[in-house]
Amino acid sequence: MEQGNVKTTRLIDQLAKVMSEETRLDEKMRETQAQLSCIKKKISDTLAHRYLGEGNITVEEDLMKTEQTYERLMQALLDMKKNFEHQMRSLDEQIVVANVTHLREVFEEKKGQLADCLTGIDQKVLGCLAHVEEYKRIHSELHELSERLRGLGVDSLEIPDRFRSDDLVEVLNDRIQHLRFQGRL
Repeated sequence: MEQGNVKTTRLIDQLAKVMSEETRLDEKMRETQAQLSCIKKKISDTLAHRYLGEGNITVEEDLMKTEQTYERLMQALLDMKKNFEHQMRSLDEQIVVANVTHLREVFEEKKGQLADCLTGIDQKVLGCLAHVEEYKRIHSELHELSERLRGLGVDSLEIPDRFRSDDLVEVLNDRIQHLRFQGRL
């Protein structure tokens, strides 16, 4: 169970790192987009100025190369962003799988504990049966002793009540009612 928590924590740390990288990538993309916009504006201004002034349309080669460089950079950044998104989805899925595994382990552990509780209850009920049988045996012996005393001319002694039934369920119900009446249950 601890191993599931460690794995989930590690996956969450990885996800946080990827998200941090994605944030930095977004910032770089904004900067590149701004630079690209400036270059495109310069090209547009140059074309408009030359078209209106000379009628001959040419754009400086360096300006065109710079634009192409920024376009490639922008495409590389977009590809990186797609890669980060894929990594985040993958980590999200791994976190979900790790959580499901962890919860199933906890579920099975709790299910086992519940079965242990029922086993304990069953053992106590069976123990009650042994005590009920012992009570009946001792009660019978007390009755015999009382009869002997009466046979010798001695007043019979008070014997505790016998169970109303030999059925364990009824005996347990009677005892539960007795405990409730006493306020102990």
